[in-house]
Amino acid sequence: MAADLAVRSLLPLQILLYLNQWYYIFWLIIESLCFVFKGQTLPFASGVLAGEIILFIFLFFLDMFRIFFATKGNLTERIFGIVVSMILTLPSIGGSLYLLIWQHYVLRVELIINAIQLVFIILELILEIIAIIVFARTSS
Repeated sequence: MAADLAVRSLLPLQILLYLNQWYYIFWLIIESLCFVFKGQTLPFASGVLAGEIILFIFLFFLDMFRIFFATKGNLTERIFGIVVSMILTLPSIGGSLYLLIWQHYVLRVELIINAIQLVFIILELILEIIAIIVFARTSS
């Protein structure tokens, strides 16, 4: 009976997801200010800045959904939410790499905040794999 009441959700994953929610608000503000600065001071080809801003906004909402599904999957101890979060992680890594390496102009502050974002994503992915193993092992 006591084994049925055991908590299987991962506390390190939940702490990382909580911190990542706050970090993404910080990231949104800093990245927005960087785009304003770049738009005012640096020359861009037609449509490039708009495309990067659209990607930035899409990436923000994608990561919020990814964090939401990971949080719900971890707290409810269900594999489905974690798997959805892992699927959303792939485009999130691609968008983060674009903002880190391949965007038209990369400021040093963007390099730092996007590298931190990528570290968050990779650590969460590792902990999500561990969570799936724990949930699958104890559910059978």
